[in-house]
Amino acid sequence: MDIETGLLSAMLHFAVCAFLLSATLLCIRRYPNNKSRAYLAIAFFVTVISFGLRVFAGYAGRPLTYHVLPIANLYGGLIALMIYYLYPIEVIRPGWLNFKRGILFFAPWLLLNLFLACVTFHFRELASFGDMIGHIGEFNVWFRLLIIVTGIIPYSIMLFYIPYNYKTSSADCQWISTYTVAIQGVGIFYTLFMLTGSMTVSIIHVTYCILFCLFITYQELFLRINVPVTPREIPVESTVSSDIPVPLETLDTPDENITPEKNKENPLWLQLNELIDREQLWRNPDTNITKLAVLLDTNRNKLTQIIQEQGYDGYKEFINRRRIDEFLKIADSDKYVNVLDTFFKVGFRSKATALRNFKEYTGMLPSEYLQIKLKKKTKTP
Repeated sequence: MDIETGLLSAMLHFAVCAFLLSATLLCIRRYPNNKSRAYLAIAFFVTVISFGLRVFAGYAGRPLTYHVLPIANLYGGLIALMIYYLYPIEVIRPGWLNFKRGILFFAPWLLLNLFLACVTFHFRELASFGDMIGHIGEFNVWFRLLIIVTGIIPYSIMLFYIPYNYKTSSADCQWISTYTVAIQGVGIFYTLFMLTGSMTVSIIHVTYCILFCLFITYQELFLRINVPVTPREIPVESTVSSDIPVPLETLDTPDENITPEKNKENPLWLQLNELIDREQLWRNPDTNITKLAVLLDTNRNKLTQIIQEQGYDGYKEFINRRRIDEFLKIADSDKYVNVLDTFFKVGFRSKATALRNFKEYTGMLPSEYLQIKLKKKTKTP
């Protein structure tokens, strides 16, 4: 066994373990009435089967790589990539993918099944990329290229056209772009492997898939805030654990603790705050300094300068403090939903970002803040 074969075999074994573990964790930590983690787990299980078959083929003495454009792998790869797109669709627009849209979504794969079932012809075995170019005029060759073009490219840009509403989506535009680029990478390396049959390309493809799996699993389990499933209000008392240690710091009000002094003499600053309050722009995770500058008919440099003059480091600190202010207002009311749902409501889409900003601006965690509020409330006659 040469070095490349040994390395590919090791990467395939590691990939099976990584995808299987990730899929299992996603199944265990899936939310009721939320299909996103279930879809992602299914996609990972499909990948386990795909890589697992290659591992077993190696044990059976068969080569770990294939000829160029094998129809069985094109067929399986197409359905695998389509399943991977179910997850971001559910994240971007929960519940949008109903039965009718699901049929339309899988239409290319269903039509391919129908075509292969009705038309029987021989697919030429292609040993190399040069062999494929030499027979490019044959129907059975360019038809396989057509499968790649129609099966990968349209789906790779589809995510940008899913109806998006930040109020009902746990993703922001940055997340959509990141996932789209990441899944395009899977498609690109898969296509290169299908076109070349190269073991080196296969090693790169498997390695990229492993990194993709670990990155998406981490994002899903530890960063992304899910859309609140039930908007019912829960009393503060029922959501705060009595085991949480109460900090010794004196609890300040939001205005005293985290909001810099406002300069009422600056017209642009007044216009900015009026716009933010009127449109509740902090709720939109895609609000940025450029969009605000356009709405205020100014430029981003001037707007950034105005924000910094008020004591903020920049736009991000300004908008995140507004979000924390809103969180505290909701938490100080008689009832609230829960910590993550409230973070979602005020515009956060990342758990880490929300908790970091909350602790930076209040000096404590949300659970500690609520515990102090509850303790003060119980002492009040």
